Amino acid sequence: MKELAMLSNAPSKPSGGRPLIQEVSETVNAELPVAVHTQRVHETEDGAKQLVVTVECPHAAVVGEIDLQVSATEIAVDAEGQLPLRLPLQHKVDADSIAAKYNKRKRILTLTIPIL
Repeated sequence: MKELAMLSNAPSKPSGGRPLIQEVSETVNAELPVAVHTQRVHETEDGAKQLVVTVECPHAAVVGEIDLQVSATEIAVDAEGQLPLRLPLQHKVDADSIAAKYNKRKRILTLTIPIL
């Protein structure tokens, strides 16, 4: 609480005349598209099952504009120019053995994750 009190006593504008904190409306993300994605189970030749997830990232020109996090229960993809995708996993997966490929020409991220 002391930090908040100190912050409220801070000047609202620095010497340059612009506010220190920019106020944004709650609808700022309303114009961003939702990530188009697919999810399917693939069985390999040796009978192992894999979860294959594809995510379209039409505004990400390079892989560096995509942030990917995978846990045992969720995939999170934050890509340039679209709303973040939080995809709950319906299968128990080995998140440490994920294979991720980004096709720059098609701008599609493909994740292959072994199902346990």
